[in-house]
Amino acid sequence: MALLSAQAFEAYKRRMVPVLYDWFTHYHLNYPTQTCRWGPKVEELGYKTRYRAYLSEQVVDETRPNTLILAHIDVLKPHVASCEAVSNWHEKSTSSFVTIQKTVHHPGEVNKVRELPQHPEVVVTHTDSKKLFVWNMERQPDRRPQAAGLSSAKSRRDKASDRAAGSGPSDPSVPDLVLVGHEDEALFPLACSTAEPRVASGGNDHLVLLWDLRDSVTSLTASTAPAVGEGRRGPELQARTRLEGHENTVGDLCFQPGSAQCLVSVADDGLILTWDARQAATGPVGRVAEAHGKGVNVMCVDWCPHDQDLLVTGAEDGTLNVWDRRRMASAADVLHSFEGHRNSAERSIIHVEWHPTNKDVFASGSEDHTVAIWDLSRTELKPAPAAAKPAPAAGSGAAAAGGEGAEEEGRARKRTRSSAAGTPAGGKEGGKEGAKELPPQLIFQHLGHRLGRVTDFQWHPVEQWTIISVSDNSGVTDEGSDGSLQVWRIMDLIYRPYSEAVAELEQHRDFIMHGAAGAKAQEARDKAARADKAEDKPAAEAAAAGAGAGAGAVEVKREEVPAAAPAEAAAADKPAEVAEAEAAKDSEPTKMEVDG
Repeated sequence: MALLSAQAFEAYKRRMVPVLYDWFTHYHLNYPTQTCRWGPKVEELGYKTRYRAYLSEQVVDETRPNTLILAHIDVLKPHVASCEAVSNWHEKSTSSFVTIQKTVHHPGEVNKVRELPQHPEVVVTHTDSKKLFVWNMERQPDRRPQAAGLSSAKSRRDKASDRAAGSGPSDPSVPDLVLVGHEDEALFPLACSTAEPRVASGGNDHLVLLWDLRDSVTSLTASTAPAVGEGRRGPELQARTRLEGHENTVGDLCFQPGSAQCLVSVADDGLILTWDARQAATGPVGRVAEAHGKGVNVMCVDWCPHDQDLLVTGAEDGTLNVWDRRRMASAADVLHSFEGHRNSAERSIIHVEWHPTNKDVFASGSEDHTVAIWDLSRTELKPAPAAAKPAPAAGSGAAAAGGEGAEEEGRARKRTRSSAAGTPAGGKEGGKEGAKELPPQLIFQHLGHRLGRVTDFQWHPVEQWTIISVSDNSGVTDEGSDGSLQVWRIMDLIYRPYSEAVAELEQHRDFIMHGAAGAKAQEARDKAARADKAEDKPAAEAAAAGAGAGAGAVEVKREEVPAAAPAEAAAADKPAEVAEAEAAKDSEPTKMEVDG
């Protein structure tokens, strides 16, 4: 089911997208996609920057192999895109800002792709098997079919690459390394450490496995691939660490930022487990059972890069929990719990991810076709309603002695905890009225993937507030199965401090209130004000010049006055009243004169 009707979506794009987004671009994919990932910067292009990106196509009709795609995406600078640029697209649009550079024929569906931070040209993929595949995308041959009219030299070069890899036109590409160790399919849980080239994976076998790629980095990053093994298989690497503790399929995992040993995993058993690989034999170092409620599968997890005590988890019932890992003994220890994905019966949280530079912000993608952005600082700033304030206890020392200051301090410490008014911690809906409200921490919902469930997204690590997201549009319309890729950045007025946003909006009040006519009226008033100022300028200059001349004359007169005697000078400095009294005294006849 589509998120919005076609008519409503067109109105949304025309009226709301230019207001809500600083930039937005859409690229239609012929097949569903399950994953996306930003790569390194390619080049700077003035008003935009070109980046590498990885995504996939799941070829459901089996007309050709499944593909791992290397693309280039041009990201516009802030405040560059016009209203038409962000809203003038349709479901089948293929944006000129996205160009496919290379495809790899993947052995099976590409469920997840993650890059090695130390070597971003090397990526790891999950598929519907027990194995993980490692690819050096720089040296993998491009397997795209050649269009008629391209140079024969390029065609011959690609055929030579296929022969070197031991593959035919539709055979799978040969991975540079194969990671083995799982006893059952490992579909989605995949993570790479930022500290060392280590890979972690979870599977249907309830296991969390770790591989150390340090011994393989030299061959993985070489400019030429090693010889293909027997049966056209890449070299294999066994898992180094085996972590046991889950009781059902592992749903997601991630490393602690900056660590190659510590990680966290979640699963369909409702558990959150924290691990230290150096203590693998003793099991998990932390455990929370029924983290989102009894019988609720936990789908995804992420670790905050700027506050390593904060974790966020998402569940199949659409709830999101924020945790302080120093206090994670039971589900009652949840720090915040939210429920914002309510747009359909299918609202499982597929992916959660913290903002790369803001510790208060994270995003969540869901099967309800939306990506939501959350700001925990809104929790701290929201005061409790006046009616909800508890009355001070009788005889309370704080109430008696603290007065107004104590009350203010108490308000400052007040924190909201629920996902919405009337919704208790844990994300369960309360009364009917509370279910209609959205949490104040929910600052934005991306509705661009109208036709499909969001399967993956990622904040750009450098371009502030810019996100890449993909969707699987299978079964939504009668037009078949396809997918979409979108790159978007929300308007900065949404997340900037309130006073800053209002001050900027005030500068454009007439346009906001009255549209183009208001803008023209404001322009006319500004022009008239400038004209009045220009007319007043000569008079002001003349007045200033006159004042300057008068001041000069005064100075000249002062110079022309002859120097007074000391006594006269002293008299001149006397107050007027004193001078008059002395003058009257001098005019009185002396006693001698009277006698005479």
